Amino acid sequence: MPDLSTLDTVIAMVIVLLVLSLIVQAIQSLIKKLFKLKSRIVLNSLTDLFKYIKDEGVASAETKKLVKRVQDEFAKLGRVSFWKNPIVESIEKEELAKILGKIEPNIEAKADEWFDLVKKSFEERYTRHMKTFAVIISIGVVIYLNADFFRIYQSIARDDVQRSLIVSKGQAILDASKEAEKQSSAETKPAASVATPTKPAATASPRTQSPQVAAAATPPPSQPTPSPKASPTPDEAKEVTEAVHQVSGLVSSYEQFGFAPLNRDQIKTWIASVGGETQVRDSKGRILNKENEVIEKDCVELDKDGKPILKDGKPVDCQPAWRGMTSDEWWASRRADLQTLVGWALMILLLSVGAPFWEDTLSSLFGVKNLLQKKTKTGNGKEKEDANA
Repeated sequence: MPDLSTLDTVIAMVIVLLVLSLIVQAIQSLIKKLFKLKSRIVLNSLTDLFKYIKDEGVASAETKKLVKRVQDEFAKLGRVSFWKNPIVESIEKEELAKILGKIEPNIEAKADEWFDLVKKSFEERYTRHMKTFAVIISIGVVIYLNADFFRIYQSIARDDVQRSLIVSKGQAILDASKEAEKQSSAETKPAASVATPTKPAATASPRTQSPQVAAAATPPPSQPTPSPKASPTPDEAKEVTEAVHQVSGLVSSYEQFGFAPLNRDQIKTWIASVGGETQVRDSKGRILNKENEVIEKDCVELDKDGKPILKDGKPVDCQPAWRGMTSDEWWASRRADLQTLVGWALMILLLSVGAPFWEDTLSSLFGVKNLLQKKTKTGNGKEKEDANA
C-alpha cells in the first residue's frame, strides 16, 4: 500500500487554508451586513450619476442634497440596516425613476439614460473595494490567529495524530462550506426585489377585488396611509447572529486542529525580546520562575475565593524569571521574527484567492486519495487471488 502521508499533509494544509478563508469570508459578510458597505458605494454611484446629469465636474451641495432625498425616500420603504441606515444596495432603474418622478421629475429621463453606465461602474468599484477589504481582513485574521504558514506546515508534517485529526474533519468542513454557499446564493436572489412593490398589488382595481381586499388596499379618506416604520428586518438580525456564530465556530475549528491564536504572554515575550530580555528556561526548554521552579501550563496563583494557593508552604509563583539575551540570541530571535513575517505574508497571499478555490482544490485532493485507495484495494485483491491459485 502506498504511503499517503505526503498527500495527507497536503490535504491537511489545504483544509487549514479553507478554514482560514472561510473565517475571512464570514467576517467580511458580517461587516457588510452590519454596516451595509454596498449601500454606501451605491450612494457614491448615485452621486456620480447626478453629477453626469447636471454636467458638474465635482459633486455640488445640490447633488448631495438630491442623493440624500433619494436615500430618505428609500428609507420610507422600511429597508434599513442594523444601524438604521437606509439599504439602497438593491435599487433598480425602475425604482429610481419612480422616486425621481416624485422628487425631481425634470431629470428622470436623463437618469434612465445614464443608469446602466453608472451601475456598471458601481459594480466594478464594489468588486475592487471588496477585494481590498478581504486582504485587510486576511491580514488581521492571520496575525490574530498566528497563522504562520511554515509553522503550521511543520506541525502537520511532524505530528501524525494532528494530521489525521485534520484530515478526518476535512470532508465535513467541505460539505458545510458548500451548503452555506448554496444557502447564501439562494437568499441573495430574491433580495433585489424586496423593496419594489409588485405590480398586481399596485394596479389591481377595487372592482376585481373582494370587499375585504378592496377595503384593505384603499384606506378611508379620513385616515392617512401610515408610512412603514424604518427598522431592521427580522431576517437581517437573524443573518447577523448567524454570521457571528459562523465566525466563532470556524475559529473554534482552527483551535481544535491544535493551533492557538496569539495571546498576551506571547506578545509580552516578543516585546521583551526586542528589548534584549528573554525568559529563563531549563535544559528541556521549560519556563522557570524566580525560584528556578518549572511553571506549569495550567499554573494558577489564586483559588476561586481569591486566596493564594500554597505549595510546600509557599505561595505558587506563576511569573517567569527574566534574563538578558546574548548578542547571538538576540539576532536569532530577529531571524525568527523575519521567518514569521514571511510565513504570515505567504498565508495572506494564499488566502487572497478565496474560499471557493480551496473548496475545489480540496475536492480534487480527496478524489485523488480515494482513487489511490481503490487502486490499492484492487491490487491487494489480485495478489490474494494469484496467491490462492
